[in-house]
Order: sequence, then C-alpha cells, then structure tokens
Amino acid sequence: MVTKQKTYELVVQPRSVIGKASKRLRKEHILPAVVYGFGVEPTSIQVDQKEADRVYMYAGSNGLVDLRLGEGQPTRKVFMHNVQRDPKTHSLTHIDFMAVNMREEIHTAVALVLIGESPAVANNEGVLLQAL
Repeated sequence: MVTKQKTYELVVQPRSVIGKASKRLRKEHILPAVVYGFGVEPTSIQVDQKEADRVYMYAGSNGLVDLRLGEGQPTRKVFMHNVQRDPKTHSLTHIDFMAVNMREEIHTAVALVLIGESPAVANNEGVLLQAL
C-alpha cells in the first residue's frame, strides 16, 4: 500500500554573506543554509529561523520539504540532511538541504518509538523482548 507523504513548504532566499560574517545573520534570526544534490548546483541560502525550526520539528531529517528559492520560483523536494545546533541554546545554527530525485530509490534510517505497555506485561503475565 502506498500512502501519500505529507510535505512542508519552506521559502528561502539566496545568501551573499558567507563565512564568519554569518554570525550577523544569526543575530537577526536568519539561518544560513546550503542546498545541494540532484540537479542542483550547491547554493548558499538563508531562511527564517522560526520557520526552519517549525518545519524541522514536523518533518525531521527524513521528511520531504518543498523548498522554494524566492517567491514565484518552482519548488524542489529536499531533505533536511544535516542540521547543526548550538550546544548551549540548542537553537539551529545551520542546515544542509539535500535535493532528491523522486524517481530514484534511497535508503534512510527511521527511528521506531514504541508507545504504551502490553497488557500482558502490565498484569505481570508475560515478558516483552524487543529485538532489533
């Protein structure tokens, strides 16, 4: 069964400030980023920090994001491939967006989170073994 994957849209702008000067952008709550991958020349971009944080919270590193480089431009399907955070504040400091080919198969790691407790374990009638 194939289910439709929910995607999130993020509008970004080209970035001319590179290197250590990006600290100024972060103080203005603008996140420096880069987009690369299938059919894309590596491009330095910038994105609103709150928007990027919101999209990352829902999409994570293996959810598709529709990345639009400016208003009126076509969207590209990307993953938030590499996310860097400040060790003290845990706020985003940089994101690598990886453009993907939607006709090609990829392999990724997906976290499995088990929620709840088995009735047999709760009643002390059994033992649950979780094998990976």
